[in-house]
This record gives sequence, structure tokens and C-alpha cells, in this order.
Amino acid sequence: MSLKTTFKRASRTIVRGAFFLLLAVAALTACSPKQEYSILAFEYPRPGLKHELKWDATRDSVIFLTSDNYTVTSEADWIEVITNPSSKSIVNDGHSQYRVRSDLRITAPNTTGAERVGYVTVKTVFGTISAAFYQPVKTAEGEEE
Repeated sequence: MSLKTTFKRASRTIVRGAFFLLLAVAALTACSPKQEYSILAFEYPRPGLKHELKWDATRDSVIFLTSDNYTVTSEADWIEVITNPSSKSIVNDGHSQYRVRSDLRITAPNTTGAERVGYVTVKTVFGTISAAFYQPVKTAEGEEE
């Protein structure tokens, strides 16, 4: 067998091997599960900023983005989450998500004598976020400290 014939056979074997390798990679990629897309983020109150209520506030809200089912709760006995949030479906980068507004009822003015903080939490199967609501104390003159 000549060197030229040996080289042709080796080249064909390499090309066939590369083809079958690419075919196997393509098949594995097609069978792999699709990437999950999930988002959960506050729009309001703005993350990283202190959100301060008036001492006698009666209402506020949270606005967040999510692509999943969610629950909104508060551990503070003075913040009540109104259970009928409004939402708007939006498409971002080809993925569906919801912009949700949940209203909050502040059930009592802050007459504790100290600033208080309550947290509103949004939970999905993919994550949890919380927003802090600060409420200053009422002074004798009815102003905030």
C-alpha cells in the first residue's frame, strides 16, 4: 500500500469521526432540557434605598416583576397585604413575565415611641425577595422624628 493511499484512508477516517462527533453533540443538545427562565425583582420600593412611610400612613404598595406563581406576605402585624393584586403581562427578551402591584394597608399609625420596620416578602418556587418599610415615631407635636 502506498503512502498516498494510506493518507487518503486516514483522512476519511478523521473526517467521518469528526462528522459523527458533531452529530452526537447535536443529538445530545437537542435532548437536553430547556433552560428555565425565571425573574423576581422589586420595582417599588427601589432596591437598596430606605423606604420610609409617614408616621400616620394608611396605604402603600409593592410593585415587582415575576415570571412565576407567587405569594405576597408581611410578618408585621401593622402591614396588611391586600390579596387582589393587579398585574400586567409584559414580554422582555422574548420571555413572558408579569408586573404585579400589591396594595398594602397600614393598619395603625406608629405610636410605639420608636421607629418600626416591617417586611413585605414575595416568594416563588425559584426565590424570595423582601422589602423593608420603615415608619418613624410620632412626636408630641404630631411630627416625625
